[in-house]
Amino acid sequence: MGCSLYKTCPFINKFGVLKKISIPSNADIIESLNALEDWRKKFNDNHYGLGYDQYCTNERHYYPEAYGLWGNGSIKIYNFTHNENFLESAIVCADWLYNNANKKYKYLSWGLPWEWKGRLQYYSYITTSVFIGNFFIELYKTTQNRKYLNYAHSVGDWIVEECGIEENENEAWFYYSDHPTLHKPIVNAISLGSGFFSNLYKITNKEKYEVLSRKSTIYVVNNQNPNGSWYYEEESKIIDNVHIGYTIEGLCNVYNSIPSMKEEVRSALIKANNFYWYKLYTPRGSGKLFIPSTLTSKIKYSILRRNEARLWGYATAIRAFNRLSIILETPNKGLIIAGYVMKNLQTLEGGFKFKTKDKCFYIRHEAHIYDALATLISRNDL
Repeated sequence: MGCSLYKTCPFINKFGVLKKISIPSNADIIESLNALEDWRKKFNDNHYGLGYDQYCTNERHYYPEAYGLWGNGSIKIYNFTHNENFLESAIVCADWLYNNANKKYKYLSWGLPWEWKGRLQYYSYITTSVFIGNFFIELYKTTQNRKYLNYAHSVGDWIVEECGIEENENEAWFYYSDHPTLHKPIVNAISLGSGFFSNLYKITNKEKYEVLSRKSTIYVVNNQNPNGSWYYEEESKIIDNVHIGYTIEGLCNVYNSIPSMKEEVRSALIKANNFYWYKLYTPRGSGKLFIPSTLTSKIKYSILRRNEARLWGYATAIRAFNRLSIILETPNKGLIIAGYVMKNLQTLEGGFKFKTKDKCFYIRHEAHIYDALATLISRNDL
């Protein structure tokens, strides 16, 4: 991609050498988004979520998560450009999602189109459903069409009544899925769910949503490690890039929606921001896949050089650091990461590679980066 409008900023690398990083302008980001949209149209015409996945590389499927994120990105671009084509794209995605919700349940929810780790494809998952629920909220805010808000309410009902929740007087946590093997706390999913309920509360002022968001946020904050990170789950002790980002995204929504939680959430976000940037990213914006937890894994991933962030990890970081820069009033590191990704992962055809040395194109990852870059142009201070 050509980036003629890039600004540059200096930084000192670990060897004490002065380097420069590229900061993309709005024009650069829009050019990148247009190229990605052109690539997608050639790849799957008007089937926004049709494509391959890193876990299913040999067959194309329709991915609800990709529809939700592409639709959400389209709303952001529409609100910035007022180009009706982007609003039409968002509505097409919303209609597809409503018509293809999981028929196993009474309320709206979505999962994966193939079996995942022995779990049949007719199970829904909280992360997928929350991304789509937030998309419906944004579409409602843009169109004022109440059916989209009703869809979001239905997602909330699925989480509580059909997916599952455990709570006590002070805390609550959501099941990742109603599948029996996932009746356990997974922090990033709980945080995304908390953020979703905070968004519903902000737009409806219904107390039940405020209570769900507040109690689940307390669970997330109480399970933060002293260094600012979170484990993916207590059993595995994994600290990885994309799920730290998801956890931060959920907390940012809570910060902006639940006044009583601002002080507690801000304190958690300060610690998370420092860990996320200094442990998982470099000053030029390249990212690590995860933090190796044992000496063996450190040696293995150092020698094989496999510890590189995936595309959706970069996308999540762009969204998370963009939000953090507003809340914490710090420079927007999401722009640094966007500049790195646009220069190193976007191809001449417009699609984004899975990794710098892995020229595979996975539609959920493409949708994540589309939504992330669109988030940047919605900022007024670029």
